[in-house]
Amino acid sequence: MADEQKYRKLLRWYPRPWRERNGDALLGVMLDDAERRGRTVPSWGERWSAFTHGVGTRLDAALAWRSAIVAVVLNSGGLLWIFAAPRELRAWVPDPAVQLIMTTAPVLLVISLAAVARERGILPDPHALLATVAGALAALAGSLAWVSWSIRFDAADADQPIPLAGQLFLPLLLCAVPFRVAAVSIITDGLSCLQRLSRPVRLLIGIGAGALITPLVMGMPTQLSPYVTVLAAGAMVLAGRETRTRRTPADSVPPSGARLARFLGAVSAILGVVGAGCFVAGVRDVAGGGELMVRGVQILCLTVWPCAAASALLVVSREPRGPRGPVHVWGPAVLLSVSSAVVAVAFQVVPPGPGDGMVHALQISGVLGGAAVAWMLIARLRLPGCRRVLSGIAVGLAYAAIAWMLAWSLLFLVAPALGAVIAFQRLPGLASDRLRPR
Repeated sequence: MADEQKYRKLLRWYPRPWRERNGDALLGVMLDDAERRGRTVPSWGERWSAFTHGVGTRLDAALAWRSAIVAVVLNSGGLLWIFAAPRELRAWVPDPAVQLIMTTAPVLLVISLAAVARERGILPDPHALLATVAGALAALAGSLAWVSWSIRFDAADADQPIPLAGQLFLPLLLCAVPFRVAAVSIITDGLSCLQRLSRPVRLLIGIGAGALITPLVMGMPTQLSPYVTVLAAGAMVLAGRETRTRRTPADSVPPSGARLARFLGAVSAILGVVGAGCFVAGVRDVAGGGELMVRGVQILCLTVWPCAAASALLVVSREPRGPRGPVHVWGPAVLLSVSSAVVAVAFQVVPPGPGDGMVHALQISGVLGGAAVAWMLIARLRLPGCRRVLSGIAVGLAYAAIAWMLAWSLLFLVAPALGAVIAFQRLPGLASDRLRPR
């Protein structure tokens, strides 16, 4: 006779809502299997299966969203403190202490990405759990390694003996390697698209992929990377994104709006090509003053204007009577355009050479761009009210934190590419597109 209480204890690994829906059915299956096999207590295989499936079930969309938003706030806030805070304030808190707090951001990012993968059906519950554990340990060891390097650098810069914490850089960096390879191997073994292959082949692919990824990640201080913020923001949006409804023909873009959007997209793409050409030509002539390079940057700034207008025109045309008014579409577009205009004007009026003038201009541009991103996400994310507002504010803060270092330059390169996509995409509102063979 199987001991029902011992089998019922295995259900505690599962979340309470799951137990209320499926607990009795699972318990009945386990008891029937135990009676057939003549067991009175669960085997180690059953205990391990209940643990991996039960804890893996807890990697849901809510955990993914919470982990991602905390990672965004920690990473972007830490970057703001280290790179933008006044020196008087930074003197009160040493940089290694801030970096130590920021080491939790990559760990939370791993948890969020694994939960999103499990929620989307990309990974089964056991693989998501094991990949989370291995990936979190790899991220923690790698981040702590760079904190140790920072302590070592500060001690050497001050001509002081290197403490023990500063001598752990290489051991921690090497400790992260097997965990990283194990995480990639587990993910490869669990991917639904590779299940046609045998398990040894999947594991070999995972080990090879982990060996290729490891050198790329080892040389980068993860906790100080703005890509942590970018990936966490994407995971946060995916964690709570609801299913889109299929559009009807009535939602098609009117012909006039489609033609104007295509024209503005083409203008953005052409300006991007001209600006990039001027920039590349000016780089070769830096000794002559770099005037052509500055003009190229300013032209690239101008590409944001027609691209933002084309994107807003398409959105407004497709939702003429939607719940969100045109002000929530054109408002972010205008803020992004003003953000690029600040950079263009700064390259014209700020004198060349060392100084904080250009840094302040880029910071102002980042704040305006962050406000635009927050406004756009709050108005358009398909999330509950509180989550939508928090997601928009967090991503906007992240953009403002990294824009003046990275995102502003990428924006001026992305705008021409997006303009080209708009110029050449098939819009159902145009008769020429309806007549094209598909």
